[in-house]
Amino acid sequence: MFATAYRRFRPYLHNTTWILGERMLAMGLGLLATVLVARYLGPERFGTLAYATSLVALFGISGHLGLHGLVVREIVKKPSLRAATLGTAAVLKFFGVLLGYLALLSYAIAYEGVGTVSFMLIAIAGGALLFTPLDVVDYWFNAFTQARYVSFARTASKLVYVGFTLILVFVGADLVMFGIPYLLQAIIAGIVLLVLFRAKSRMRLSQWHFDRLHAQHLLSQGWVIYLASFFAIIYLKMDQVMLRWLADSSEVGVYAVAARMSEVW
Repeated sequence: MFATAYRRFRPYLHNTTWILGERMLAMGLGLLATVLVARYLGPERFGTLAYATSLVALFGISGHLGLHGLVVREIVKKPSLRAATLGTAAVLKFFGVLLGYLALLSYAIAYEGVGTVSFMLIAIAGGALLFTPLDVVDYWFNAFTQARYVSFARTASKLVYVGFTLILVFVGADLVMFGIPYLLQAIIAGIVLLVLFRAKSRMRLSQWHFDRLHAQHLLSQGWVIYLASFFAIIYLKMDQVMLRWLADSSEVGVYAVAARMSEVW
């Protein structure tokens, strides 16, 4: 009985193992990078960096749209609509993150001023949002319990992020340069996912297409999930933004390091 149950659930256990392994590795590498960057930049400059990345996370929720679970379900249950599902989800996410990025830049212009260090960090790190529509490939692999490919992509992007961050620390780079690793991480993850999708899927990117009715269907079912995700991101990231408003960047830097250590545990 045990052997039968194991054979039945083995794909899901292996899938979960890949997800957990990648998440643990990513958190460990992220913590290492945080400690080294915080020690190099000091509380004030690291606080400015943490403030910028928190803003990116807040405005990036515009591209979530509650689609993850819905798209996975649609891929599994409606094979004939897979190309339309992926294409529609990618387009919806792109316009969502585009609006979020423009709103982020508007905020930076209004409250930080063009040409300031904070504005440059926000603009560079925020560019990563424009590559998040490629996450729909993540949905595809998850629909077929092939999380190992997503883990490959995320691990590769995290290694690039940490490696480039360490280079910046060792060469004594300016604060603005530390926004680049966030952008590179998104680019590498997207490229690797697309390469793996092309190699492992019989579907081609040219088959993806947008369907207006399908978009209405996804949005009508995803808005509740989106609302929950919206408040979850506010709960996780708003504290560092509020601290910047109420105190200063040094306080944000100290708090950001403590928050990262807490998140890892």
